[in-house]
Amino acid sequence: SVNLIKTCVEMGIVVSIGHTAAGSDDIRRAADAGARLSTHLGNGSHNMIPRHPNYIWDQLAEERLYTTMIADGVHLPDNVLKVFFTVKKDKSILISDGMPLTGLEPGIYDFPATGKVCLTSDQKIYLVESPETYAGSASVVLDGVKRMSGIAGFTAAWEMASCNPRTLMDGTAQKGLYEGAPADLVILDPGTDQLQIRQVYKDGVPGF
Repeated sequence: SVNLIKTCVEMGIVVSIGHTAAGSDDIRRAADAGARLSTHLGNGSHNMIPRHPNYIWDQLAEERLYTTMIADGVHLPDNVLKVFFTVKKDKSILISDGMPLTGLEPGIYDFPATGKVCLTSDQKIYLVESPETYAGSASVVLDGVKRMSGIAGFTAAWEMASCNPRTLMDGTAQKGLYEGAPADLVILDPGTDQLQIRQVYKDGVPGF
């Protein structure tokens, strides 16, 4: 509700909307109340929605909302990722929606949150009783960076996974490196198409 959003904002909580059946006015009122983000836009949606208006168009058109998207090659096709990025630009954020099954071998798993799910070799997770229904992802954010690099270029893709979410959470944050910035760094192997991570630093301390 609007009152809940306002209360969360007053407590310093960043509010995201999604898994919704909201109408155009509801989304506008949510943004008016301080909601700042759309949760993995295009997913957690009904299988059939009106051509227009609908809550995907409304959230794209709402300039106050950042948009998160799952670029794992399963949840959203590349042309949709391109449209979302083209509209939202530096308010685009990559997320993985990774579940505890991430990194496990393909197979059938009994997952407490959803019941029995099937994990496929291409990292798709769907409900055994409803194969058309996804149940999260088995990807990591770096997978999204790799895929989005082919759509928007590496620089934009990396910012979608790093600078943009930081800017959302800290409105005073500057992009990139500057004097006094936290030394939160990722070093990649140069010249590789696989974007292999060599080292991660958190506040200047190596952690990977």
